[in-house]
Amino acid sequence: MAPLFLLDITIRTVNKLLTFQSNTGSFPLTDRIAAFYEFTALEKYFGNSFASKVGPEVQVSAITAMYLKLVAVDHKNYWDKHYEKLDAWLNSKLGNAQIEADVFRGAKKFILEKFPNVAIKLEAPFTIPKTSVTKAQIETIYNNQHETGAFIISNELASSLGFDSEERLRSTIIKLKHKFSEGRLSRMNANTWTTIFILLFWRLVANDYQSEWQSRYEISYRWLYAQFKARESVEKNAFELTKSLVAELYEIDEEALRMDTQFEASFEERKNLIQSGRLLKEKEALVGMCDTLCESRVRRII
Repeated sequence: MAPLFLLDITIRTVNKLLTFQSNTGSFPLTDRIAAFYEFTALEKYFGNSFASKVGPEVQVSAITAMYLKLVAVDHKNYWDKHYEKLDAWLNSKLGNAQIEADVFRGAKKFILEKFPNVAIKLEAPFTIPKTSVTKAQIETIYNNQHETGAFIISNELASSLGFDSEERLRSTIIKLKHKFSEGRLSRMNANTWTTIFILLFWRLVANDYQSEWQSRYEISYRWLYAQFKARESVEKNAFELTKSLVAELYEIDEEALRMDTQFEASFEERKNLIQSGRLLKEKEALVGMCDTLCESRVRRII
């Protein structure tokens, strides 16, 4: 039999694969699907990571998700509805960001090894590569910032972040929120998660424009700190989890992560001022001083 990557991917091929899908949306491990992908074991791809903690049904389902998105992409109109059901099932099973990342990393490795001539471009929910973020897009994002510092999902905001629709951004945020259905993080609303997402987008994807968003970042962080109710552990976990998602979505490199570590260190002093309320008092004092000077100048003119 010819190697998989030499075979033409036809609707008939895709249809055969889709017959393996269960009523729940998953693709269970069977002899038939193992023969379809031509494998005897999966430990090579999932054995040395957090992905080994999930069962073969999750692993094979993740492989199928990668197959549809990378190999059978020309037949998307045919499998799109099946993928929605598969995606929903996978989301219900992958409740940990690190495990999810490792599972899909293993699935992608499997597909690229079996189909080396496939175009290596995942169908991501965004369209903006890190290298092409513009100042105009940054301005569009903070034009959607509420005066409190919070961000509320809209079509314009979704587009400026690279998502193809408001619904896709909302779905991403809801999935992030639902991953943590227990504890204090579960009580954070969608606007809080959206605001954290944007701060991490600025830091990791738009770090070249820090001078443009720095002051807006501080306004949002002040609002977030109130939502965290001064609970440092909640803040830490929320930022770490969202950072993992942003890094995965936009394929952030090590250099950007290193620069973000530097940003965190440099922002620490401002962060402490915000948490203590001193920064706000300083700004209010400056505003009062400006008002006094303006009044004095007006009197002199009169």
